[in-house]
Amino acid sequence: MTDGERANLTRWRSDDQAGHQESYFLKGNSPDLRRAFWLKYTLLSPRGRPRAAVAEVWAVVFDRETHAHVAVKETYPADGAELAREEFHLRFDGSELGTGVARGRAAASGGDAIAWDLRFTTRSAPLQLFPFAAMYELPVPRHKLVSPYPDERFDGTLTVNGETIAVEGWRGMQGHNWGSEHTYRYAWAHCNVFAGEPEDTYFEGFSGRVKMGPIVAPWLTMMCLRLRGEDIYFRELRHVLNRSVEVGYYRWRFTAADERWTLRGELEVQNEDVVGLYYVNPYGSTTHCLNSKTARCALVLERAGGGEEARLETEAGAALELGTTDPDHGVRMYV
Repeated sequence: MTDGERANLTRWRSDDQAGHQESYFLKGNSPDLRRAFWLKYTLLSPRGRPRAAVAEVWAVVFDRETHAHVAVKETYPADGAELAREEFHLRFDGSELGTGVARGRAAASGGDAIAWDLRFTTRSAPLQLFPFAAMYELPVPRHKLVSPYPDERFDGTLTVNGETIAVEGWRGMQGHNWGSEHTYRYAWAHCNVFAGEPEDTYFEGFSGRVKMGPIVAPWLTMMCLRLRGEDIYFRELRHVLNRSVEVGYYRWRFTAADERWTLRGELEVQNEDVVGLYYVNPYGSTTHCLNSKTARCALVLERAGGGEEARLETEAGAALELGTTDPDHGVRMYV
């Protein structure tokens, strides 16, 4: 079993009384940055009611030129899902995901439908933002995330309302997250489509605020920049709070620093290129995920002693997800 397959192994158990949500997701951007896709396979088990668990298949295709994004979701009883425990493979009704392959279909009640038949490379090593492996096994933090394949290429087809879109060499990734709840407030981003950059350069980062009873903790931030084959992490516990973070409904700005490097970043997107999604937590509340896969991203990496090392930009090739419990964000909610 490869490291990527191990990072993808399913954590859900059918008798879990504590409540559990687990998602596998894929995103890809077309070479011209006009289109992007986001696919998600989810298991959701309500707290104290494991027999009510469901399997969900989500799909969004973004069109930055027309802003006519299409978003669909289908839900099935989880007891009908096929999950391979000793290898990475799952099937929810007619949709499946395995190492290097994703196929499926989903339709909305309004008539929109998306189907996909994709293959993707599995050459990159897993990216773990948490500093210690034990954090992926302990109850806290309550939401875990890892990218088994953070820098890959996709080929195949997407079919959106009958129109077939050829996917040829689209850059993207495959991620995995799980836990007993979604983070109370968060920003997550990924980009491996920087203008003029060679292979083996990508960024992934996360800022989150955890709620403990009535208390909301300060922003905690972890990120990694892989620059031309070298990994630069900002994730040590003594540095996690040493961040300047601003999270809005359409923007995430940050400064991350350690003894060697300072990374400054800004990701932003326009309202018309955001798809709002309802994420139900295992204990019943709902998180609004403001989701875009065509966001602008600008990063500047500087050496601690002074001097710019790299400036990375994409006009519309970044994934940006902003999670909130505030419904007054002004984003259209799709599914």
